[in-house]
Amino acid sequence: MQVTTFANELEKSFRKYFPKSKFSAKADGFGKESFVVQFMLASDATECKNGISHNDVVKTHIWFHASVKDDSIINFKTDMSIGSQILCEAPKDSFKAYDSIKTGWRNFTGKNAENTIERFEKYFAKLHGIIKENAESISVAQGKDVKQYLA
Repeated sequence: MQVTTFANELEKSFRKYFPKSKFSAKADGFGKESFVVQFMLASDATECKNGISHNDVVKTHIWFHASVKDDSIINFKTDMSIGSQILCEAPKDSFKAYDSIKTGWRNFTGKNAENTIERFEKYFAKLHGIIKENAESISVAQGKDVKQYLA
């Protein structure tokens, strides 16, 4: 599987759970062996608090370092540089602006592209479940009802 095909398959998997949210995969300037996937719950920065995308409750960056042979992916190593938690309302007696819910992410090396897509499908399903279960608290942190972004 080629890197662009892989990125398209990841986005399809993401859209099953978050049809209105922002997703992008960029390889420009990183070479064909590395690229970054970014996603957030809002569809763009204007929907985030103060119009800042880093205020999105699910803002995530995941780096992919691929082993490529003949333009096909052999395996991946992932590295989440931003993410692994979902921001939510802080407890009433807390001094914090937000609290967070851990998502249980662990970096991994995928055996092949299909294996990696399968693992992300499970991760997106897990994110969806956490957001659905904690929608009220997460909506406070996002500044709007997060249910509108869920499938």
